[in-house]
Amino acid sequence: MDPKLINPRAKRLVKTFKDAMIRMRDEDGLTIEDLDKTASVLMRVQQATGVPLSLAAMHVLRISVRLSRKARASTGLTRPSDGGPSTDLHCR
Repeated sequence: MDPKLINPRAKRLVKTFKDAMIRMRDEDGLTIEDLDKTASVLMRVQQATGVPLSLAAMHVLRISVRLSRKARASTGLTRPSDGGPSTDLHCR
């Protein structure tokens, strides 16, 4: 792809999103399976309601972040347990 055609703002947004996914993996134990399930639900919501996928995704992400913060605060945990398997979300 021609570098001149890449929107710098879009590039920053993609990097920010990737960084957020990595933080959610590291802090909350987010897995590829979690992302697959979420994507499936979002696509069903979009098909059933006709809302833009980005709108449905933002709503789900807001709820997820709030619930995650509440759960960590109520248990005093700041990170998931290190005992279970983790799926690498790094994209190359």
